[in-house]
Amino acid sequence: MRLCQLLNDVALDRDTNAVARAIRTDVGLSYKLLRCVNSPAMGLPRGVKSVDQAVMVLGRNELYR
Repeated sequence: MRLCQLLNDVALDRDTNAVARAIRTDVGLSYKLLRCVNSPAMGLPRGVKSVDQAVMVLGRNELYR
């Protein structure tokens, strides 16, 4: 149910802080998001340490996908 609410928040273009807060409530989802953003495929010069940064780096379209 939380995942559906999160997808609705992203689709309805809710505030980025609200989206990040919703992700932080689920530890597994937070871990998967940070693992995805910090993967070598992203090619970032340094690691992302917070969910807020990960949401900003990934972007809404990728987050929804």
